[in-house]
Amino acid sequence: MSSSGIDISKIQEAIMDMIIKTIISTEGPVCRLMKTYARSTYNCYELFGFDIMLDKDLRPWLLEVNISPSLHTRSMLDSSIKGQLVKDMLNIVGFQVPLISSHTASDDGMLSSLEIKQSSVRNRYLSPKEKKKHAVFTFQYADMKSDILEDLTPDDVRCLIESEDEFHRKGAFTRVFPSETSSKYFVYFEHIRYYNLLLDAWEKRYYKNRNTGK
Repeated sequence: MSSSGIDISKIQEAIMDMIIKTIISTEGPVCRLMKTYARSTYNCYELFGFDIMLDKDLRPWLLEVNISPSLHTRSMLDSSIKGQLVKDMLNIVGFQVPLISSHTASDDGMLSSLEIKQSSVRNRYLSPKEKKKHAVFTFQYADMKSDILEDLTPDDVRCLIESEDEFHRKGAFTRVFPSETSSKYFVYFEHIRYYNLLLDAWEKRYYKNRNTGK
């Protein structure tokens, strides 16, 4: 296509834009289900398969989204592509097995320091200060003049570390959200969410030099 003078990057951008907007359209219900059924955000992930068709003008059209895309392989090429995909997906997820309550207590009924640390990392319990910051930036973000990165809370730092770790484990995947242009999609969300604001600000400031953010 490039040899025919076609700008492939524009087609890719249009496809990524379509994928982002499609995922955003489900974000509200997914978040509600997560709060209801998920004990930890560390054991939840999903692989979607997007079927997209290009018309004669090379405009992408979404045909369907598969929640269980086929990972069967019928050839060496198939195996090479899907094998790499699965490997990178599991690396991105950083899957962790949640602690089982019956196995977390020591003989004297007390939790070990390691178990307490693991539990606190996997479960986000916000302090009063953190809850206040979430509320202020979420409900007044359009009028906020202060910098969300100015006074990072422990929860902020944990979120940013997770995001950076995930970014550096992505392998052949391309992360399309969050990015330095995330804010243009905020109008499509059912609600503005604090972590989207935080990650958007982080990407805007450090996407050109991620080492500076460390």
